[in-house]
Amino acid sequence: MSNSAPQTPAPKPNGTAGVLSTLASSGNQWVQLATVGLVALSGFGNWTATNRNKEEITAGQERIREVVIRQVDEIHEWIEKSRAEFHQGNEDSAANRKLLTAIMREDLQAFEDRQQTALNNQNKIMQSQTQILENDTLLLRNINKIVEQFAAWKKLEQERGAPQ
Repeated sequence: MSNSAPQTPAPKPNGTAGVLSTLASSGNQWVQLATVGLVALSGFGNWTATNRNKEEITAGQERIREVVIRQVDEIHEWIEKSRAEFHQGNEDSAANRKLLTAIMREDLQAFEDRQQTALNNQNKIMQSQTQILENDTLLLRNINKIVEQFAAWKKLEQERGAPQ
């Protein structure tokens, strides 16, 4: 031990970058290898989840698009029929107009409900990805804590004069 004044260590970076930097700069090759492995595993998991979610979102958008096209055609047909009946002086045009308005409102509400459901599903997917990232961060922090404890223990063992 030296008698020099204790030096204050440089402030450590915060967050995942700090944890990864600390682990990567470790002198122990196994810690570095484990860090690379965990980062690669985390990246692969995120890539897989993102690709799967992209495919699900694309398929969902395509289904929604097809339904909207069909509904727009149906609404257009209803409007054309209603307009033709009105111009022909059909006695039931007022009733048809009320019916058409009600159908359009129901179809519009159903469309909005489906869109809201799709948006909610996308939000759930984003929350899942956020949770995955938070879990990865916690795992890396715990690994860093273990590495720091091991390094402190090793230092104490060496200062005690135990064989290496």
